[in-house]
Amino acid sequence: MKTLKAIITICIVLVIFSCDNTESTPIDTNAQENDLVGTWSLTEITQDGTVTTNVQGVPVNANYTSFGKNIDAQVTFSQNPNNFSSSGTFTSVITITLVGQATTREVPIVIDDVLSQGTWQVDQGVITLSQNNETQTVNITELTDTSLKFELELQQDVVIQGVNSTVQTLAKLSFLKQ
Repeated sequence: MKTLKAIITICIVLVIFSCDNTESTPIDTNAQENDLVGTWSLTEITQDGTVTTNVQGVPVNANYTSFGKNIDAQVTFSQNPNNFSSSGTFTSVITITLVGQATTREVPIVIDDVLSQGTWQVDQGVITLSQNNETQTVNITELTDTSLKFELELQQDVVIQGVNSTVQTLAKLSFLKQ
């Protein structure tokens, strides 16, 4: 049970702020910095992924999906200087399937515990967030006057309770401008 909780926690932290990502093609390449300025309320977050762990030399995959509920979280982008800050919470409902057995858990998430504040820039549909000497890029898939959607693909090697694992995920986040 401790391993399951560790997997869940690591997956959520990776989705919200991770160093490694694989490139996917942004859809909205016309996004400008002033288009992002303001406060955006998180309305939806989903992810699909796998955690691969080698057990005695044999790779074992755990598939997972998650979605957010009870969402009360915001991200604010300011300009000159380009800073961001986040606040709020949501509950992540994660279903992990391992060896044909599915387990669902609800995990409370405090956004500013993992993505509190830093700097940002946008270029050709890609937002680059920098915080604590780490950067994360996310691809904008939709940006209007009132709606922002982005996604990111992550692959990260992690250690879960002393065991080397690889987490791969596709995360999608949707926001409405306040």
